[in-house]
Amino acid sequence: MLSLGAFLAIAYVSAMQSIDPVASEFWMSNMWKIVVMALLAVRLLDTPKRIWTFLLVLSFAQGYSAYQINLQYFQTGFSAFAYRPWGFKGDNNLYSNLTVPLIAISASITLYSRVTWQKWAAG
Repeated sequence: MLSLGAFLAIAYVSAMQSIDPVASEFWMSNMWKIVVMALLAVRLLDTPKRIWTFLLVLSFAQGYSAYQINLQYFQTGFSAFAYRPWGFKGDNNLYSNLTVPLIAISASITLYSRVTWQKWAAG
């Protein structure tokens, strides 16, 4: 955790001395969020029960996102969530890269959960 904090501090110092402030600002606007999420995950996901709950929430959130994308597409013929050149809410490549591991998580929960409602929710 200290190393991630030190990395972010060094990145900020480097960004302040950048020859391309626009590119550095874009990079730093993403990097600090990644570091904060990694620190929160290390700090908060410290027991198997919390990790299991986190995986259930991820599975449900991805399913809801897929539902919204498909609903908008079938209602309007266009999904603002998935198409970058025309859309304004996301990028289909990022969505796809997130979907594949979450399908594996959902399948694992469906197969290995001992609680019936968790199996149904993940499935």
